[in-house]
Amino acid sequence: MKSFPVAGGRSVSLSLFSDVSNSRELLELMQSGKLEPEVAFLNASLVPDVFPVLAAAHKAVVSQGRESLTTRTLHSELVYNYSGSKHITESLKRCGISDDTSYILAARFDASNEEIKAVEKLICGTEIDLAELETRANQPQILKHYKITPQELSISTLPDAIWHHGSRLKSGRPGGFLHMMMWYRYVCYCMMMVASTTGALGSRAAGTALQLSFLSKRKTWTEKLVTCPALQLLLQIPVQCFFCMIHQSIMHVI
Repeated sequence: MKSFPVAGGRSVSLSLFSDVSNSRELLELMQSGKLEPEVAFLNASLVPDVFPVLAAAHKAVVSQGRESLTTRTLHSELVYNYSGSKHITESLKRCGISDDTSYILAARFDASNEEIKAVEKLICGTEIDLAELETRANQPQILKHYKITPQELSISTLPDAIWHHGSRLKSGRPGGFLHMMMWYRYVCYCMMMVASTTGALGSRAAGTALQLSFLSKRKTWTEKLVTCPALQLLLQIPVQCFFCMIHQSIMHVI
């Protein structure tokens, strides 16, 4: 298992398993409350990267600290947060494991060395590197489940889009620093897309990135406004200053 830091000095450890043969047994243990140690099991085909899982874990820890968990346990809260649905049963069914799931991502909060070994023994399968998530992800199923559009993927990544949709559907927001980093990554992707089409980040890059973000909303009146040359010229200076302020703030925090 690989450990990642989350909120409040806590951590979450992740392991990826393929060719799992005892998913039915794991599901029964989990539903009966006899799973030891307690672990969150995710259908790994819906996980293209660890980022949205870590964001879901972060939110789960914050909710526990505020005594506002939606589900019964911290680990089930992680699956619930990742799902993007407000319905607990549907969340656990869609993003959790089923009787025949053979590709599983396991997550354990604050795992000790003994617990990590116990989790590895618990799952009858082959542990593989977390880097396999990207290549093995079922992208069509992910896009359908989270209702992600091609326009969104043109200015963002699939992992970022997953968390954006999940947090929006639940009317929740990630923690302050994480939320700021998500917006920073979004701005960077806008700027990089402009660079790839123009060959360089010229003086109009910021205005063009803003235009692309508005166009993804599919609002006719907005399209007319942002394609107006005069408005683009007026937006260049304040938008560039705004992006520079964001960049400097992030660098200062880091």
